[in-house]
Amino acid sequence: MSAGDVCRMAQNLARNCGWHVFPCRVADKKPCTPHGFKDASNDPARVTELWRRSPGGLVGIATGEPSGISVLDVDVQHDEARAWWWRHEHLLPTTRAYRTRRGGLHLYFKHTPSVRQSEV
Repeated sequence: MSAGDVCRMAQNLARNCGWHVFPCRVADKKPCTPHGFKDASNDPARVTELWRRSPGGLVGIATGEPSGISVLDVDVQHDEARAWWWRHEHLLPTTRAYRTRRGGLHLYFKHTPSVRQSEV
């Protein structure tokens, strides 16, 4: 997929979902922009400018307050994460889920201000 295709996808997420997006590198998933998620925007024209200045092959989403979503990343490559998933899957509400490139899951939830963003 070309950087132009990824930019159009990011514009659609910004326009249709209101999500604040930014370009990321394919190789390591790190932001391409100087300030990472702080450069994210939900303005399609600004998204175009972000990709023009710092083209990236992946779309990053500024989660939490900016986009109104929280994402649970279940990385099944790790035994501990896989065990957590099997123990807790039935406790989670039904939600939109996406398969990651490495076979894990990203579960999307409406953000609640009391939910803390973190990495475990």
